[in-house]
Amino acid sequence: SNIAESINSALKPARGFPISFLLEFIREKLGKWYWKRIEDALSLTSEHSREVERLLAIRSEIADTMFVQPIDGWKFFVTGGKRNCIVDLQQIKCDFGVYGIEKIPCSHAIAAGTFAKLHIASLVSPLYSRENLYTRSANVFLRKYSMVRVDKRSQDGNLGWSYPGSEDTNRGSYTRITGAQTANNLVIHVQTATNL
Repeated sequence: SNIAESINSALKPARGFPISFLLEFIREKLGKWYWKRIEDALSLTSEHSREVERLLAIRSEIADTMFVQPIDGWKFFVTGGKRNCIVDLQQIKCDFGVYGIEKIPCSHAIAAGTFAKLHIASLVSPLYSRENLYTRSANVFLRKYSMVRVDKRSQDGNLGWSYPGSEDTNRGSYTRITGAQTANNLVIHVQTATNL
């Protein structure tokens, strides 16, 4: 998949080194990505992330070409675009399906919201707000853990190993790293959870 290929590309410089170096490389890479995200969140001048603002601008242009008929206080019948849809602004639903999944209004929902004299930003889920983006990014922390490697051989002779990880009971976080190595492949799984 594209995600796996992207991660493989990002980890390419660490290939061929010992596992401990690879794990440290992964920790540093994730740390850089999170700090970049925090810096991006701090530099935002709009109410939502740049990508959400871009989507809203594109969808608003399409919404301007649509016709809206009210059904009741929160439901609207919107015609135009690829198909005609019923939009329920209270339930955050549109027959088109995008609004309910993304929680970012589709062009039908924007047309209905504009007709109801609602600000478009009020239709977007708070998950995409600038404050939430910064808060979620700031709560992620990556620390070095002293780990002991546990090796196990499977019945077919492949090497399996794990770093049981460590727990910080005061913060409710843990990291567990497991992997398997065959003649041709190395698979690593890093699981980190934090309850802040």
